[in-house]
Amino acid sequence: MRKKKIKHRSKSLQTGKSKWSYGLVLIFMLLVYLFVQGDKGFLKYIELSREKKNVIKRIEAMRHEQKALQAEIDKLKTNENYIEKVAREELFMAKKGEKVYKISQPQQKK
Repeated sequence: MRKKKIKHRSKSLQTGKSKWSYGLVLIFMLLVYLFVQGDKGFLKYIELSREKKNVIKRIEAMRHEQKALQAEIDKLKTNENYIEKVAREELFMAKKGEKVYKISQPQQKK
């Protein structure tokens, strides 16, 4: 008779173990999902990392543009020949007695 009781106990222990194992698997799957898909998940990390690289590239491009603009400002403050060149090319200015011709592109038919 003792053998039947032991077998009976082992079946109930196995059922309890299987419930625990299903519970642990479920919790593990939830943790994996949160790790990959959550607000602070791995995919979000990769997305933010790419965005950071793009922002750094834009900052570098803007710094380069800022240096070029600062160089042009310095030229406009100090170099009279450059001022004259800009005035002639962009503002269509001329010295006394000179004529300025503006050539425009012909309009295309649509």
